[in-house]
Amino acid sequence: MANPAGTPRSKRIGIHVDILKNLRKEKQREDGFDDKVALNIPAMPFGAGTDPTAAVLSHFFKKMALYPEAQTKAQEGIPHAATKDDDYTGKQIRKDTMIYPNLVALSRDPELYAQPNHFCPDRFKGDTLSAAESAVHEDYKQQDHPHFGFGHRLCPGIHVVESSLFMVIARLLWAYHIKPRPGNPLDMKISDVLSRLSELTVVVRLTGLF
Repeated sequence: MANPAGTPRSKRIGIHVDILKNLRKEKQREDGFDDKVALNIPAMPFGAGTDPTAAVLSHFFKKMALYPEAQTKAQEGIPHAATKDDDYTGKQIRKDTMIYPNLVALSRDPELYAQPNHFCPDRFKGDTLSAAESAVHEDYKQQDHPHFGFGHRLCPGIHVVESSLFMVIARLLWAYHIKPRPGNPLDMKISDVLSRLSELTVVVRLTGLF
């Protein structure tokens, strides 16, 4: 179906959703299965992916604790340092030097973001790049997702993370009002960005939209 110029993105999405619904209903009629079975179909790959992952990671922690020599050998094969002597803006970086990206500085660069310590989602209006596209962009000024890593160390789940967070946050904002808990003031300390909040510090109320 053609998308005429000027058609709002939300309307185009609605059109595509309607098409998918019609295709699903048609397929259900052909194969003779009800809505319950249709809902179970996408749930199967989700369960198939999450359960084995959790199980393998549980065994991983156990095996690493039981066999430290294997852990050490694996760690030695994962470079965390410069592989050769290098020079960066006149500064000498010797081989085997440990290098850590300054994620806070990269995320709050005043040359890229006016008032970087001010929470302003509107600054990203018009940014059509996905997290993955931004992370590998040839222009470093467009690489505004440093927490996903760089180069060969770029997070392989970047697509899933961005899509999942978008869906969850959009639904939360649609369904709830989120406010500070009375008597428990909030701030924008960097420590909160670098770790999970230790306790619930907000009040959540239904919006009444449904």
